Amino acid sequence: MADRLQHARDSWLRERHRYEAFGKLLAGTLLEAINHGGIAAEVASRAKTMDSMVKKLIRKPDHSYESLGDKVGLRVVVRYRPDVDRVLAILDGAFECSGLEDTAGRLGTEKVGYRSWHVIVGLRPSDPNRPDFEGLAAEVQVRTLAQHLWSEMAHDLVYKNEAKLPDDLVRRMNLLAGLIEMADDEFSRLDREISGLPEMGVYTVLRELERQYLRLVSFEWDRELSFDVVQLLLPLYGGESPDGVAERLRNRCTTDSADIQDALRREQVSAHERSVFMLQPEVLMIYDRLRTDRYSLRDRWSERYPEEELERVANAFGYAL
Repeated sequence: MADRLQHARDSWLRERHRYEAFGKLLAGTLLEAINHGGIAAEVASRAKTMDSMVKKLIRKPDHSYESLGDKVGLRVVVRYRPDVDRVLAILDGAFECSGLEDTAGRLGTEKVGYRSWHVIVGLRPSDPNRPDFEGLAAEVQVRTLAQHLWSEMAHDLVYKNEAKLPDDLVRRMNLLAGLIEMADDEFSRLDREISGLPEMGVYTVLRELERQYLRLVSFEWDRELSFDVVQLLLPLYGGESPDGVAERLRNRCTTDSADIQDALRREQVSAHERSVFMLQPEVLMIYDRLRTDRYSLRDRWSERYPEEELERVANAFGYAL
């Protein structure tokens, strides 16, 4: 036992930095691919610590350092359940994937409990970084926000200690998991139904703006401000339906993608000079109106927001007001 653990310590001291670099590469590549797919997600990578490595080998005497398969892991957290399937498809397109597991399969049809999607990934042979990380693989866990909440809360209480807890306590925690699963389904339904309400056209347009913005850059934004700006500018599209406006914006972002992306990236450099709206998805709607009718945009904008901010956005895209 002692020799086995010392071997693990010595090996991990030599190799951990390589696994850390591998995890960061995977996380960066995956986040870029997910954002390009227009999906809001959090992606994090983590290599095992020395202590966690040794503790796991103590708990699992049938394993060796070489046979441990989760030396580095990635976690992807998305908003809605349908996003999980989209992320899994992105993973399959970006990496070599194997061992996909929906942990619900362990529960059968009569139980509820921990749910997440796990897949083992490695770099494709054509990846230029492959020689640096030959033979390395990572486990990726994909969850919704609701599933992540349950997992984080339950992990220390139940998930790793089921054999030691009374059945009624385990049952109560699993009942919460059932509620989380129902909440996931309901959030997804609400999202679809809200998008379909005629009076929620602002929401339809905003969701499209968010998807397009994520494809171009990945920054946090103020959603309440976005909603207010879209609500203000939507009448400039006359009687066009929200779906029609969303399609127009999607086409604009596709056609002018390179120009928009260049302007957005240039404006990330100087917070002192840029408009705060350059870090908001509605900047794509502002750009569309600058291309279409900048003077009507200026008049409408001035009803609520400082004209100086609009001027900074216009200048960033090469327009004068």
